[in-house]
Amino acid sequence: MTDLSVFRGRDYQINDGIKIRQPTIGEIEEFGEQKYFSIVKLITSTPADRKVEIWDSLHVYWEEVGEYDLFVSMFGVFSNLDMSIILPELDFTTFRTLINPNTKELALINKDGVKIDRAIFTLITNYIRSVHQLKKNLEKGYDNFTRDMMIEDDRYDYEKAANKPFKSIILPFASYLAIRQNFAALWDIPIGAFLYEMMREQKVKEYDNLMRGIYSGCVDIKKINKSDLNWVGDI
Repeated sequence: MTDLSVFRGRDYQINDGIKIRQPTIGEIEEFGEQKYFSIVKLITSTPADRKVEIWDSLHVYWEEVGEYDLFVSMFGVFSNLDMSIILPELDFTTFRTLINPNTKELALINKDGVKIDRAIFTLITNYIRSVHQLKKNLEKGYDNFTRDMMIEDDRYDYEKAANKPFKSIILPFASYLAIRQNFAALWDIPIGAFLYEMMREQKVKEYDNLMRGIYSGCVDIKKINKSDLNWVGDI
């Protein structure tokens, strides 16, 4: 799956039983934006994202838990969620764990014979991160004291976020795009293209601000990272 295919909004057919699709902005609104991004976060979370839960349930630091092992341990949660907006052909309710006789690793298989192992898991999560412009959290602690502080910082952030109402991720940029194009057409944009365009717009704005600063003499061009002057560079 190429970056251009992601931008176009193509489905990603991993194998005969697993297809990942990109919903449109309109489909996400109908499904529920908060519910949608909760599912995305759940699938792509790493142990570093779940420091508190790992410590509270296992009393070990997150660095001792593998990303795939975390996914398998959380898999029962998926069976209680409507995952069809992302994985429309996959029956999550009948998955069970087994040991792959070739690799001796844990795998998941459902009644239809669809298997998720470490390699399939990597393809799924890499694609979903690519669509949603997410970076993998690989945060580590220097020592146990630092790790304890990081866990408590995350706990505070969770408790603080729990008391805040959900704030739309899509609405601010969608309302900006609505000024520039047909309002009805906005809802047919795939989420990957929408988020990519949002990030690109931000990069262009930052470039424009830098150039104004350079021309006005307020910014020293020698101190600027050259990648910041490439508005068509990676985002």
